[in-house]
Amino acid sequence: MQELHNLSRHGGSLIRVVAAAAAVLLAGSHGYADTLSTSATVRANNSLLVDVQVTTGAKVERVSITYQTTGVDPLVSRLTQVSSTGSTTITIGRLRASRSYTYTVDAFDRDGAPAGTASGSFTTGPLPSALSTNTYTLTGRTTAPLVIVGVNQTGFRGYVGFDLHSSDAPQIVWYYNNVPSNATGVLQVDTIGSIVRERNGNILFADAGTGGPDSLDTFYRAIAPDGTLLAESPPDCSVTPPAASPSTAGWIWGQGNDWHEQLLPGADGVRGTILHLGRIFKDPFFDAGQASQGKRLQVGSAIRRWNPAAGTDKIVWDPFDFLDPLTERTNASNTDPGNNSDLISAYHCAGKSLQSEEWMHANSLQVAPSGVILLSVRYLDTVVAISPQLERIAWRIGRFKSDFTFPNASDRFYHPHYVRMLENGNLLLFDNGNGRPAAEGGLYTRALELALDWKSMTAAKVWEYRHPVGASGGAPVYKYSDRVGAAQRLENGNTIVWFGADINPTTLVPKSPQTYTLVEADASPEAGAVAVLDVQIPPGTGFPYRALPVETLFGEVPAGRGECSPDDRVTKPCTGHGRGVWNYHDQLERAKRGKRRDSRWQPEWPALRFRRESRIAANRPMGGGRHDLLFAGCHWRKTADREQYAGHAGCSSAEVMKTTRRTFALVPTSAFAGSTFAHW
Repeated sequence: MQELHNLSRHGGSLIRVVAAAAAVLLAGSHGYADTLSTSATVRANNSLLVDVQVTTGAKVERVSITYQTTGVDPLVSRLTQVSSTGSTTITIGRLRASRSYTYTVDAFDRDGAPAGTASGSFTTGPLPSALSTNTYTLTGRTTAPLVIVGVNQTGFRGYVGFDLHSSDAPQIVWYYNNVPSNATGVLQVDTIGSIVRERNGNILFADAGTGGPDSLDTFYRAIAPDGTLLAESPPDCSVTPPAASPSTAGWIWGQGNDWHEQLLPGADGVRGTILHLGRIFKDPFFDAGQASQGKRLQVGSAIRRWNPAAGTDKIVWDPFDFLDPLTERTNASNTDPGNNSDLISAYHCAGKSLQSEEWMHANSLQVAPSGVILLSVRYLDTVVAISPQLERIAWRIGRFKSDFTFPNASDRFYHPHYVRMLENGNLLLFDNGNGRPAAEGGLYTRALELALDWKSMTAAKVWEYRHPVGASGGAPVYKYSDRVGAAQRLENGNTIVWFGADINPTTLVPKSPQTYTLVEADASPEAGAVAVLDVQIPPGTGFPYRALPVETLFGEVPAGRGECSPDDRVTKPCTGHGRGVWNYHDQLERAKRGKRRDSRWQPEWPALRFRRESRIAANRPMGGGRHDLLFAGCHWRKTADREQYAGHAGCSSAEVMKTTRRTFALVPTSAFAGSTFAHW
C-alpha cells in the first residue's frame, strides 16, 4: 500500500486540465454518445456518501463525474475505467449534509474522445445526531482543502472530515463511525486513536479496544475512504505474571499495542509491514534489589511490527535494552505532578489488567529522511533517534543524555508530541509544555521548529507558533494543552497545529467546556494564524487525538479555479467563480521553505503524473484562445528540491485536444486501476 497524503500535491493542476480538455472535445461531439443511463443512491449508513451507477455501451472506456450544489464550486471525480459488464458504480464524497446536488457523467472512449454524457440529481441526508451537538467556529480559511479530526464522543466514535477552505466553511463533508469489535471480549464500538493515510486513499487507524491510551488490546484497522473494512491486525496482548518467586530477571509481565502511532506500510523499507508503538512490562526495580517483586512494575514503550501477510505482530525494539528506567525518569518534583514516570495506571487487556508505573509514554514514531527512527518519549522530555536496524541509539535530544545542548534555555521542549524531522534536518514538534519552568515562560503550549547544528551539537529555535487566548497584566496569555496535539508542515511552508486539550495553566483544571483548536500557522519565525477552527464537544467525551490535513477524499478535485492572486488563495476565500478552490500549483510556487511534510511524503515520479486519473479542467484564460494549463505534453518545469513536476504551460485548445487524445492512447489501462489493500 502506498501513502496518499500527497495525492493532489503532485498533480492536482494536471488532473484539472484533463477534465477541461475532455469538455472541449465533448462540446464538438454532441452527436456521438454511448452513455446510456445513470442513477444515484445515498448510502443508508452514511449520509455523505453517494453511489452513482452508470450504464455504458461498448465504446466507453472511462467516465468521470462532475457534481455541484448551490453556492459551492463543482468537483470532478477521478477518471474511472468502466466495468466490462457495462454497469459501473462510482462512489463520490466531499458532500454537504441535507443538500440537493446535480451531476453530469462524462464518458470517453479508448482514444480519449468523448463518448457522451448523462445527468442526474440526488439529495444528501442529515449528519449523525451526535455531530450536530458540537460547535464549530472558523476564522479565516485554511490553504489545505480538508482536515480529518478524530472524535470520541457519546454516539460517535470515529473521524470527521472538515472543509475549512471553501466559501461556506466550516463544513463537515465526510465522516466514518467506527464499526464494532470484540477485542475486549465484548462486542462494542471502540474509541479511536492515531490515523495515517496511504497514497491510494485508504486509511490506517488505531482502534483503542477497551478505550483510551491505556488499552493494551488496541489493534489497527485499514478502511477504504467509503468506510469499507479492508484488514485489521490480530489481537495481541497478554498479562503474564511469573508463576514463581523470585521471577527470572527481565521477566515480561505483560505486553500489548499502543494507540499513539502506526506508520505507513513499508515506511522503514520492510515491504508490506507496519511499524507501530507497543508496550512491554518488566520489573527492573525488583531485578535491581530496590523493590519487592511486582511492587514497582514499569511499562516501557516498545516498537512492534505488524506483518499482515504472516498474520503476526511482534516486538522488534525493547526499550529496556537501551534506556534505564531506574535513572532516566521524571517525578512530581521535576516535572508535571500529574504526568511523569511515577504515574501509576491500570492497563487493560481483553478483560484483564495490570497496574504499572508509566516510565516513558512514547507517543510518536517517524522514519526520518536520514533513515533513523525518531521516538518521542513524552515523560522523559526526550527524543530518541534509533538506528535503522533497531540495534542501537544513534543520538538523543532533550532532558536525558542529550547529544545536543540549548544555548537558549527557552528553546527546550517539554512532554512533546508528534516529533518529525523535516527534509532540511530540522525537528518540528508539538511542545505541550508540561512542567516548563517559570524562567522559561511557564505553562504554555506551542508548535516548535528546531535547527540542529551537527558541528556545534546545538539546537536552536527557528520557528514557533503560540496560540493567544487573552492577556493578563498587559502580557499575552497562550493556550495550554497538557496532552495530545500535533504540528504538521504543509508544502507551502504553513503548519497545521492541533491543540487537543484546553487547560487552565493556573489551576491545571480543564476548562468547561474545553475548546479544541486547529490552527493553520504561517511561515514567519514568530508565526501568526492564517485560519483558526475552534471545536467544542459536550463535556464528558474523549479528547480528539490527531488532526490530519488531506487534499482529496476519493480523488475528486475542484473543476475550476478562481481569478485571484496566489496570496489571496492562501489567506482568504477568493471572490467570483471558483472562489476558495484549491490550487496546488500556486502552493508549490509559494513554497516558503522548500520543505516536504515529513518522511511520509513520497514523490510522484514523472511516469505516474496522471496519478491513475487523467482528467482535464479549465484554468484561467490567457487570451488569444490560449489557456494557462498544467498538462503532460505541454511545457513542464521541474520544481527545485522536489522529485515531481510542477509549473504551468501555455497551450492552445487545439494542442490540448491533440495532447489529450495522445495521452489517453499512451497511458496503459493498468495505470488507471486503483491500488488495493492487497498491494502491500
